Amino acid sequence: MMAQKSGLSLEQVTGLFCNDSGYQTPKLDTRAAIFKDDKILLVRQLPLTKVRGL
Repeated sequence: MMAQKSGLSLEQVTGLFCNDSGYQTPKLDTRAAIFKDDKILLVRQLPLTKVRGL
């Protein structure tokens, strides 16, 4: 998905995301993914409260 929309090659995108050593952690947290035709809607939950001063 990143390669297709960014215009970069798959190898370039893979290099950007697969250069961590050790345990691989998620780069994105989604709660839902909705597919319709050739489109994907990703939904993210925002925090309900803010900490003052941040």
